[in-house]
Amino acid sequence: MGCGVRIMCWFIFQEIEMLESGILAWGMPGGWEWIIILVIALLVFGSRLPSLARGMGKSLSEFKKGIKEGTEESRQESEDRK
Repeated sequence: MGCGVRIMCWFIFQEIEMLESGILAWGMPGGWEWIIILVIALLVFGSRLPSLARGMGKSLSEFKKGIKEGTEESRQESEDRK
């Protein structure tokens, strides 16, 4: 890890500590600060993002499938009662 990245990480951790302690010395991050945070997150978690996205996609499709099955079952139950 380069020296610049370490310095940025240090600043981010300092800001997080201040936010956790309730002291907002610098306020909320602005545009460039969010970009730096996203770049650091991509560097740290970049190799895991495809598998994470794949897992979220499978979860979403299973959720939709469960919702569809649930509505079909309730529809059949309401038709059986008639």
